[in-house]
Amino acid sequence: AAFGQALALNPDGIIINGFDAVEQKPAMEQAKAAKIPMAAWHAAPTVGPIDDLGIIANVSTDPMEVSKAAADWAFVDAKGKPGVIIFTDSTYQIAIAKADRMKKEIEDLGGKVLEYVDTPIAETSQRMPQLTTSLLQKYGDEWTHSLAINDLYFDFMGPSLAAAGKSGTDAPINVAAGDGSESAYQ
Repeated sequence: AAFGQALALNPDGIIINGFDAVEQKPAMEQAKAAKIPMAAWHAAPTVGPIDDLGIIANVSTDPMEVSKAAADWAFVDAKGKPGVIIFTDSTYQIAIAKADRMKKEIEDLGGKVLEYVDTPIAETSQRMPQLTTSLLQKYGDEWTHSLAINDLYFDFMGPSLAAAGKSGTDAPINVAAGDGSESAYQ
């Protein structure tokens, strides 16, 4: 709806903030056909222009490097024996690419991916408390680290971890490979 409203204004350009390019492709094709330049932030797993969609620049850190760094940190923090659960959202191409990169890095280093969880980031407040409890029951102390494409997944894990007797410094340690939510900075 927001993209349609932007197109209706016949703007000189459109800035795309956090939209997934695949999800918004039909609207982006309309903008490209209308010769409306677009710049994006985190619209795809690559940095720079995305010619087929008409994006003149996708501004981002290299999400694959960020994902690798997050996985490497978890591996080192676990002294080479991580038991990792990865959280992602298949709604977004960039999220899957980042999660897949974290999974590959952990496995290439000899660590263990306990589970790869695809759950909508928009529903973290409803899903994460029960999901955290279920994962703790299933994996217990084998779960050393959580890796996620965004720290929003972690915002709603605290009460479940506390109820299981986990302090803020106990495993699982949460590591985000990317964006930070407002609450993470408070």
